[in-house]
Amino acid sequence: MSLKVALIGQINAGKSSLFNCLGEHHKALISKIPGTTRDRNYVDCSWQGYLFTLIDLAGIDPHTKIFGAGVDKSRSGDASAVDPSLQQAINRQIKLALDEADLILFLIDIQRGVNQVDLEIAQNLKKTKKPIILVLNKADGNKWLSEINDPSYWHLGFGEPSAISAVTGLGVGDLLDRLTNQLKKLNRPTEKNKKAVSAINIAIFGRPNVGKSSLVNVILGEERVIVSPLPHTTREPSDTVLYFDQKKFLLIDTAGVRKKSKIKKEIERIGVIKSLKTVRRADVALLVLDIGEPIGHQDKALVDLIVKAQRGLILIINKIDTEKDFAAKFEKLINYYQRSLSGASFAPIVFISALTKQNIDQILPLVEQVEVNRQRKVEQKDLTALLQKIVIKKKFQEKFWAKTKIEQVASRPPSFIISIPALAARRKLLHPAQLDIIEKEIRKHWPFEGTPIKINLDTIT
Repeated sequence: MSLKVALIGQINAGKSSLFNCLGEHHKALISKIPGTTRDRNYVDCSWQGYLFTLIDLAGIDPHTKIFGAGVDKSRSGDASAVDPSLQQAINRQIKLALDEADLILFLIDIQRGVNQVDLEIAQNLKKTKKPIILVLNKADGNKWLSEINDPSYWHLGFGEPSAISAVTGLGVGDLLDRLTNQLKKLNRPTEKNKKAVSAINIAIFGRPNVGKSSLVNVILGEERVIVSPLPHTTREPSDTVLYFDQKKFLLIDTAGVRKKSKIKKEIERIGVIKSLKTVRRADVALLVLDIGEPIGHQDKALVDLIVKAQRGLILIINKIDTEKDFAAKFEKLINYYQRSLSGASFAPIVFISALTKQNIDQILPLVEQVEVNRQRKVEQKDLTALLQKIVIKKKFQEKFWAKTKIEQVASRPPSFIISIPALAARRKLLHPAQLDIIEKEIRKHWPFEGTPIKINLDTIT
């Protein structure tokens, strides 16, 4: 396991910008709206052969008790104030990240300077007894670089500060040199030149409040993401690496997706866009549904999105602890979801309760199996033999089909090409219903559960 480096500082100090800069891709959501980041967000980084994991955290609200569970009650009427229960959850996330971090980067906006909140943060960080690097961000130009000698920064007690601009990259290389030198001094050696282990990327989708974040937490066995009854608590994709059965998984929690007409806040709109883009990073998608809610247009749209992206898919039906006579309704429920989400007919269905942890242990083994199915390759001779059986069994036109060939041309997802005579193509002798029959027969003969199958047509002369 690589060493962990936590980013901490006030709201809008530029933590997420630095997170994206060091992670080399725009993974964290950035905006001018205070408090955009709420959960812990992780990314693996390397510098000169040394690996470490960077943790992005929520910015500390100056109106909140620093590292505490309380909130300034004087702001109860302030529309911009974060809900007290949510703020307590954010504070817990900050404390959990600091507990697991090996090194801390304390960010201050150099254009704002040191204030009372920074002094309180510094006092609390010293109590961790962990190595700390003071980072002065937004040093965009010589005017601000000269501020590095301001005594107020040195009086914080963290030695010489590092001046950077996370947006332009100024000083970031020097900061990384200093960071890796600190990591090498720690008792646990930093991983060097270790061959990267590929992970199975799991993206979790669903409408707000179906239990996505609760599912993440119960899979991880800890409070890794914030769970709240407030709608749209998760604002951005949040990544977590975990290991199960000696396999590496990357778990991506996403913001709840609602209809565009119901998305009123700009920050929510941005979060939803990033959630939809997340499907491109996924190997397997978990679509979480609330057993107490009927299937809606948005659920069908998410299925369509995942299938078009050619990702693996598992339907997770949550909150079965709230369903009376669940066992007696089991078969009826299976039929309901298969009928309502016909585009996901290939997807396995798992009924769970994130609250009671029922059937949670089925999810990761099933994800692993779906990814195996996505990579499955079928021998040419076996495909040819199956096609011949289908022609006879289903009474296709043998004269036409005798010259037709089928082969698998790719995997992830499994992709097949059916080559038909050009004359037959012009006469439209191959019907869509026959392609559906072929796909169903392929699925009967080989385990392709959870993965879409692509079947394209080609012509032969």
